[in-house]
Parts: sequence; C-alpha cells; structure tokens
Amino acid sequence: MQIEQLVSVQQKHIKNQKLQLEALRSRVKEIEFTVGQISNSNPVRAEGIANFKEKFCQQSDDSNTTVDARYMITPELSDHASHQMTPDFLACYQRSLKSSRMSDNAIRRERFFHLYQLLRMTRGVPGHTAETGVFRGCSSFLTCEVLKEEEPDFDGHSHYMIDSFEGLSEPVEKDGDYPTKRHAESAFTNTSVEVVGETMSDYPRANILKGWIPEILQKLPDQQYRFVHVDVDVYEPTLASLRYFFPRLSQGGAILCDDYGPWKNNNWPGCIQAVNEFSQEIGQQFFLLDSGNVFFIKR
Repeated sequence: MQIEQLVSVQQKHIKNQKLQLEALRSRVKEIEFTVGQISNSNPVRAEGIANFKEKFCQQSDDSNTTVDARYMITPELSDHASHQMTPDFLACYQRSLKSSRMSDNAIRRERFFHLYQLLRMTRGVPGHTAETGVFRGCSSFLTCEVLKEEEPDFDGHSHYMIDSFEGLSEPVEKDGDYPTKRHAESAFTNTSVEVVGETMSDYPRANILKGWIPEILQKLPDQQYRFVHVDVDVYEPTLASLRYFFPRLSQGGAILCDDYGPWKNNNWPGCIQAVNEFSQEIGQQFFLLDSGNVFFIKR
C-alpha cells in the first residue's frame, strides 16, 4: 500500500513538472515574438530581452526547476525600459497577471503602464469605463483596481466588458494576411465568460457582455464614459468601437486603442487604417505611444 502511495505521489510530481515546463516554453514563445516586434526600433531593449530569453530557455530545460513563472513579473525586462515604472503600478500589474493567469512580457507591461496612467488622469471626469476586446480580463481587472483606489468599496458596477469570447472578428481585406492567419488559427479563443468571471471575482458587479461588435454595442445603456480601452485588433470592430464610444465620452475623457504600431511586420494594418479614418472623421489628432497604442482625449 505504501509503495502504491509513493508511486501515486511521484506521478503527480511528474505531471506538475510537465505543466511547469510547458508554461515556461510558452513564455519563451511570447518573448521570441516580443523580440521580433521591437528589435528594429530599439536594439538595446531587444538585446536585453534576448538575453532573458536565452536564460529562460536554459531554465526550462532544467527538470528540477520549481518556479511557476506563468504569472510572474520578469525583472530583466524592465532593465531596458524606456521609462521608470512606479511601484504602485507594478503591484497592480502583478495582481492583474495573477488574477487572469496571464504572463508578463515587455510590450504588455508598457501598454498596461500607459493604460494605468491614462485612466488615473481621468480621475474626476464623470462617466463609466469600458473595454472592447477583453480576452481573459487582465486589463479590465487592472482598470477596476485603479477605480478601487478612488472608491475603496468599488465592486465593478460601473465597468463594462465587451467581447465575443470566440476569438478575433473575421478580418476584411484591409486587415491583410497576418490577422487572417491568426483568425484561421483560432487565436484568442482560450477564454470564456466563465473564465473572465473568475478573473473579475473581486469585482462581482462588473458588466460582462458577450457578442460581436458592432451589434453588441447596441445593448449597452446610453450613458457617458470617462475611459474606454479598445483592443480588438482588426479594422471593422476597431472603427465601430471608436465611433460608438467617442461621442459618449465626457469632456476630459479618453479612449485608448491598442495595436496601432508601427510594428516591424505591419501585423495589424486594419487597426491603423481604422484609427486614421476616425481621426479624419472627427478632425482631431491622436497621441501615439511608444508601446504601439494611441489615445484620443475628448476636448
């Protein structure tokens, strides 16, 4: 009986080791993508991340490693950051990664730092917050964490999360080859309303709306917003999100839109075209950030 118990314990240990190894290998793939995205634009940062990738590859081949790196901030990536991130942000970001079971990478961290700062800038502006393109809820969790700084009893009631939870919207010709490839690969389908509900368990009254843009937007209450995060990657839902939310922004409110780039391989041309078209429609210039996202302020 004791032998059977020992065998069972050993089998569980081996299974856990395999899961950890798979998680580490997944991290390596993300880092390879990050290096490819920024290597041309910032060789110093790229070199630092490449060194981290090499170190991580070595660690992932070590069968004795017990580090669960899936939800960790990786300090090496920040050594070459173009700005100094604040401790309060890093703590908030760490909680967001852990809650959504997402991993850290250089581009995600910088994007979220900008989201964090821009949302805090709208403090005192009346209105709700919203996100189109939720995936696993990491950035929505971070949004609610910031709102909780303002309102300690905040339970998510004024935050709206819109996603199909079935992957990318179908790309059109303006989106080019890469989004079409990602759509065919069922990218961003590793989620569901239930997964996001778990992510947002600290904010049980957060509003989760499942559906495709633009149709699902008509189910939102007609109300004002102070901050909106658009992360839907491709042309049609990006333009529809901007057209819906910008007229409903309070004065001083902001819309942050991801995936503008410019990326090394021009991966998301539909997003670029949607933002440019919308900018021309409203006669207002957007602000381009070094992490590839842009924002509009309602004047």
